[in-house]
Amino acid sequence: MFFTGTLIPVENIERSRIFYEETLKQKVIYDFSVNITFEGRFAIISKDHFNNITKNKTGTSNQPVDKSLILYFETDSIDEMFNKLKQNNVEFLHEIEE
Repeated sequence: MFFTGTLIPVENIERSRIFYEETLKQKVIYDFSVNITFEGRFAIISKDHFNNITKNKTGTSNQPVDKSLILYFETDSIDEMFNKLKQNNVEFLHEIEE
C-alpha cells in the first residue's frame, strides 16, 4: 500500500484551480475536470463529484465527508487490504465498488 496524495473537496473547481495555479503557483499535472491533481501529490475534487462517489455519507463525528481532508492510498491487493482494515475496525463510507 502506498500514499498517493491528499484530496481537498471544493465548491467551485474552476475558481479553486485558479487560486492554486495563480495565487499559490502550483502546477497542474492532471485535469479530469471534476478532479485536478497538482505537483506535490495533492488534488482538488468537486464536492458534487465527491458526494457522488461517497454516497454523501457522514463519518463517525457525523460530519459530512465533504468537510474533511482525505488522504488517498492505493494498493495492488484491494480485497486483502480491505479485509485487513475491517479487522482493525476502520469505518468505511461504502463497500468496494467498481
